[in-house]
Amino acid sequence: MHVEQWDGQRTGSIPQWARTGGAAVALAVAGFVLTMVISVVAGFGLAAAGVTVTDPTAPPVFLTGTAAGSVAFAVVGGGYLAVMCDHLPIGAPDREDVGLIVGSSVVAIVLGLALTSAIQFVTPEPVENVFGNAASGAPWVYLAMAALSVVLIAPAEELLFRGAIQGRIRAQYGAIAAIGGASVPFMLFHVPNYLASLPVAILGASAVGVISVILGVVYERSGTLWAPIAVHALYNVALFGLAYLSVTGML
Repeated sequence: MHVEQWDGQRTGSIPQWARTGGAAVALAVAGFVLTMVISVVAGFGLAAAGVTVTDPTAPPVFLTGTAAGSVAFAVVGGGYLAVMCDHLPIGAPDREDVGLIVGSSVVAIVLGLALTSAIQFVTPEPVENVFGNAASGAPWVYLAMAALSVVLIAPAEELLFRGAIQGRIRAQYGAIAAIGGASVPFMLFHVPNYLASLPVAILGASAVGVISVILGVVYERSGTLWAPIAVHALYNVALFGLAYLSVTGML
């Protein structure tokens, strides 16, 4: 399948690289800002319902914040695609795409587990993350995150990072630059997930970057956002599912 591309030619005195880079940065910043806005509004809603919102790792607060970020990404990415793309890249995957999805999901899961283990091996510090803290004493949070990944997190993040940002960069600089360009903000948005030292956070975000590259390649190969959405969702479900089995003693 072929990825729908924008007509990147624009007139004006601003260099094309500045317009393309500025658009990509603006999309990422817009996603972050809107996340903060929706999170604050949701926080007021929780407080009005009698929920204590001072601890960001408390399950209700954490899950609400996660959902808020995903809604923000969906609004920014989906809105940009609706305005700038004549035909949204959401065609149904064909048989070849299904094979790509399955194979890429296996590769991503294996790499994700291997990289996480490598980080734990090279640093004496425990590799903490916000998911583990939120699920401490409440393992069901892992299951909730797995469900959210399927219905909200994966679709929203792929709309923004692959659909909007990667698509915008590709129009001017091709697939390789687009995959790399979309992976940088994807990594940066995931740095706060790691609660240990800065080196551990950087290593953790780098592992996320590897997964982002896989998702970018899947999008370029398939031409439909459903493919990276499926890989992203399967990857998250596998990792959250394994985490749940581990903390409950079932693994």
